[in-house]
Order: sequence, then structure tokens, then C-alpha cells
Amino acid sequence: MWADQYGHRIQVLGRPLLGKPAILRGEASAGNLFAAYGDVAGKLVAAVIVDNPRLMLMCRKAILAGKSVADLASQLT
Repeated sequence: MWADQYGHRIQVLGRPLLGKPAILRGEASAGNLFAAYGDVAGKLVAAVIVDNPRLMLMCRKAILAGKSVADLASQLT
């Protein structure tokens, strides 16, 4: 799901309600928010991304591959 709001592209991948925020970076007001959600086992189940298509593609691949939040975090550094 995506929406263009006030000059920003907000993209939601997966199902955030299935997990809890595991990685939180940036701020919505700055247009650089990124949140990754993990389930109780640490599996990446969702992501919310503002204005970062490269990160959106990375998260989509990780969610589809069943990667863990830790796997995604290691790619971000």
C-alpha cells in the first residue's frame, strides 16, 4: 500500500499489526521515517517507509524471503 501525502510517499509493506516495531529510524515530519516490524520469533513481517524507494525494495525482498529483523538490520549498516 502506498499514499502520496503532503509531498511525501508513504509505503506500507506486509502487515504491521502482526508484529511490534523492531527498528525505528528518522521522523515522519522530516520525511525520512522508517519502521520495521517483527513478530515474536523475530521474523520481519512489515515495514513503513517514507520517501526511500531503495529501502522499500530491500524490505519487500526481505519480507518475501522470510528474513529476520536482525538480517535486515545487518543490511542497513
